[in-house]
Formats: sequence, C-alpha cells, structure tokens
Amino acid sequence: VIQRVPLWGGVDWGETNSRTVLTIGGYFGSDTRFSPIFIRVYSAEECDPVFLIEDIKKWVVLFGVRGLGCDVGHGFGLNSQLAVDLGMDRVFPIRYVGSSSSRLVFAGGNKWEWNANRSQVLGELFMDIRKGRFRFPKWSQFEEHAKDFL
Repeated sequence: VIQRVPLWGGVDWGETNSRTVLTIGGYFGSDTRFSPIFIRVYSAEECDPVFLIEDIKKWVVLFGVRGLGCDVGHGFGLNSQLAVDLGMDRVFPIRYVGSSSSRLVFAGGNKWEWNANRSQVLGELFMDIRKGRFRFPKWSQFEEHAKDFL
C-alpha cells in the first residue's frame, strides 16, 4: 500500500530570456529530509505565460500539491492567475526583501503574500543542505539543475 504524503511545490519565475523552474517534493516516511521528486525546467522558448500557467497547473493537480510557493519578482501577474485557478489557499506568493524581518503581509481580502529576508533564507537553505536536510537525486539526474545554485 502506498501512503500518500503531502507534497509541496515551488516556482522560480524566469525573466524574458531565462528559465522558469517548478520543483515538487515532500517528506517521506520517517525521513526528515526534504526530497524533491519532480523538477521541471522551462527553457526561455517555453516561457509563454499561457503555456507556463497551464503546464504548472497540470503538474500541481497531477501530483496533488498542497501548497505552491511562488517567487513574486517576475511572476506577479502569473501568481495571481495561478491563485485564481488553483485557489488562494494553495498558492503562496513570496517576495524576497532586504530587510531584517520576515512577516506575513495581508493586502486586503484573502490576497496575501510572504515577505522573506533574502539573505537569511539563502543562508539557512545552504546550512540545511550542508546538514543533510535535503535528499537530492543521483548526480547524473541532478547535475543540470544543480548548476542553477552551485
């Protein structure tokens, strides 16, 4: 019997000539490490907004993703469309800021976004990687994606 675990996703929107990345993963069994199970890199040629929205929605629904953190930077309007299509309770816009605080900001009604200190988040991410809190695929499968942050 396969036990269904909560899956979480993230979207890093690319600019006009750069790549957008969708990552989906979760915590499996007693393993306390986050394990990505799906990474989709959209080439610059695939960065048509209509195509991106439809394709990301397809994968989020297929995997049953509970929450999708989305970079606000270049995805402002795209995040809004994903929230309309998938639900405000499933799409979490994240704005990376230079301040020393990270807080939840409500912008009227049910629309909200997270503000996260970019330096603090990246520092903690790399520390978690060093401490083995992430489980990565085999290098032969991951090498193409690793160059984005190594």
